Amino acid sequence: MKDTEAASATAAAPVAPSSGSRPRHNRLRSQLADEVQAMASHALATGMTVPPRVLRVALQVDGTDLAVLNPAQLSELMAAHETLRQLVAPATPRTLALIAADAARERRFDWLPSLGPVRLVRSLTATGLLFLVALIVLGLSEDVSRDSGGILEDSGWTLLQNLLFMLCAAGLGAVFAALFSVGRYLADGTYDPNYESSYWINIVLGLIAGLLLAELIPETFDLHSVEGSETAEFNFARPVLALVGGFSATVVFRILRKLVEAVESVFRGNVQETVAAQTEVARYRLAAQQTEDRIRLSTRLAQLQQSLNAGATNDEIAATVDELLEQVLPTGLGATPLEARAPDSSSPAGGTDAADTATATSGDEESEPVPDDTTAAESPPMAPSG
Repeated sequence: MKDTEAASATAAAPVAPSSGSRPRHNRLRSQLADEVQAMASHALATGMTVPPRVLRVALQVDGTDLAVLNPAQLSELMAAHETLRQLVAPATPRTLALIAADAARERRFDWLPSLGPVRLVRSLTATGLLFLVALIVLGLSEDVSRDSGGILEDSGWTLLQNLLFMLCAAGLGAVFAALFSVGRYLADGTYDPNYESSYWINIVLGLIAGLLLAELIPETFDLHSVEGSETAEFNFARPVLALVGGFSATVVFRILRKLVEAVESVFRGNVQETVAAQTEVARYRLAAQQTEDRIRLSTRLAQLQQSLNAGATNDEIAATVDELLEQVLPTGLGATPLEARAPDSSSPAGGTDAADTATATSGDEESEPVPDDTTAAESPPMAPSG
């Protein structure tokens, strides 16, 4: 029993935080406090007006054990975080906290922060310098020239040196594009470290695209004018094509996609001809459907005429007219107006007899084909068979 009580007391005792770090269960509170301090520091450094209550909360959480904060203090901390987030927008709290933590980290070499505020920028800068030095060293060789480097023309050590030279040029273009992109995000304060791997993926794609563009695309392009009297010739060196391919891998992707579409069109046929054929088929189907509808409507009108000649009742005539209106008019525009006009034979207030009612209904029916003629006039004629 005593052992159980001792174990319970040990489990209930709070764990003292280690020096220089916060407990793991206070990670969310630690993130909240770090972001508040980073945003407050950024707002003060850029000349923004920080409310005194927010600044007081940022000063209080500095060096304070976050585990002992009561609910009221946590509410003040969250309110200060929200106020600062709106104040430093469009910069994000995560970016500002990352930059502040990176600046406060102790390093063996003090000159490393001068290469960039975050690790990704420093790595990209070092990679770009490496490509630049390699490009200069390879360019000193006599085997590397404007006319050399063709993968189908050269071989051996000469080809290897030229291919490495093209890769260095493509790498410079890819690193240039990556640094330009991440620099814009850092300037806006919206850099997200979760996308760090995407920059390295783009560099690898740039290396591949630059080599393909330099080796597989011809260096000379001849552009003729409409009259054919003038010819413009553009010469691109292979290193320039490699640099362009590394800077924008999407250019090579679009070129390859256009080539694939061109090859497919040879076996698939012209797309415009296919669309025209489908449109013609749809037109014939529509004409056939309209002809079938007109025949069906004419048959129902003939049946109605026979019913009138046979002395049909008002209910039968009204039911037939309702069916015709449902075929002619859209859904929801049924024979309600006609039913309101038709007199009720069972109503004692009806001032006409059955013969007059049949005559009036017959007169109405004789004017009904007018909308059908209008519909027929608006619809295109049926295509000739065969």
